[in-house]
Amino acid sequence: MKYISCWLEGKDQAKIAATAIMELEVHADLEENLIYPALREQIDEDEMMNEAVEKHHLVHVLIKELKKLKPKDEVFQAKFKVLGECCLRHMRARSTGKSWRRR
Repeated sequence: MKYISCWLEGKDQAKIAATAIMELEVHADLEENLIYPALREQIDEDEMMNEAVEKHHLVHVLIKELKKLKPKDEVFQAKFKVLGECCLRHMRARSTGKSWRRR
């Protein structure tokens, strides 16, 4: 919550963005390289897994574009907001408790 209020007040936006981007990259890499391959072997949800991979691709595209911009830039602000919305949807999907069918 502290980060959100600081962001909205315009404080430390560059630091907050850099931290968020770094943590998202680590999170995405772990899911893509460890979790998703293991899940593919255990569940019968190829369509869902393919969608998850494509959503990660979108996150990587946004991150790549964000790294070329300055946090004060309006385009950065818009892209960072979209990235945040993607992450919130991802977290909500994981917290619903819906389990994928085992093979």
